[in-house]
Order: sequence, then structure tokens, then C-alpha cells
Amino acid sequence: MALVDKLKNKKGLQLGSNYKEEVVSDAVEYLDEHKMVALPEDYLSLLAECNGAYCLTAELFGLVPDEKNNFKDVVLENVRQDRIDKNNICILGANEFDYLVYDAGVRAYQMRDRNTDETVYNFSDIDAAVSYLFNL
Repeated sequence: MALVDKLKNKKGLQLGSNYKEEVVSDAVEYLDEHKMVALPEDYLSLLAECNGAYCLTAELFGLVPDEKNNFKDVVLENVRQDRIDKNNICILGANEFDYLVYDAGVRAYQMRDRNTDETVYNFSDIDAAVSYLFNL
């Protein structure tokens, strides 16, 4: 995956370590039980190679139930967010001003303003969205 290579080569960016398969099934089950948006397949494919990413100005959430080493868990972050419509939106990451979300209603990745929840940018795929998030 070309995106993972770009992330690995980005100076100052830390990548998350591999996760155990049961973490994926636990996350999928939890989101389904609580009627929250399912994690998109291409996002899960990215996490299989790069389980989250972090730098001083942006982060991509991973499957990290113990949230260690600056990495945040995508499920826990979505549970913590009360103002986001959990039936249509899944928060996947953030930078200083915006959230990276997947909007299941329009099947698109978006950057949304943290304060107003207005859509700032739309992306057709995870590669473009993550590239924008980390300025690749």
C-alpha cells in the first residue's frame, strides 16, 4: 500500500503496532450492538498495516483498547464524543482544528470542523483523507 509507505517516510510520525484479530471482532461487535457506524473496510485494511498514526499536529485512531504511547482507540473516541451523530458518523482521526470522519450516509470520508461540525473537505477514499490529515 503506497499510503503506508508515505506514512512510514513522514518525519516525526509514529505508527501504531499490530493488533490481535480479536480486537477487530470486539470493535465490530461493540459498534453493532450500540447501533454505531461500522468501521469502513478500507480503514480496517489500513489499520492491518498501520494501526494508527500520531504526530504533534494530527492523529489517526487505531484499534488500541489500552490507549498507550499517544495512540487513541477509534471505538473509545467515538463513545466519548456526545455531539456527533453516532448513527451516521464515525470519527477516525483528528488534527488541531478538524475531525477526520466517515459519513456512512454519503459514503465519504470528510474533514469536519471540531467546533461547528461543518464539512470542510470531502474525500472519496481513505488514502486521500489520510494524506490530507498528515500533509503527505
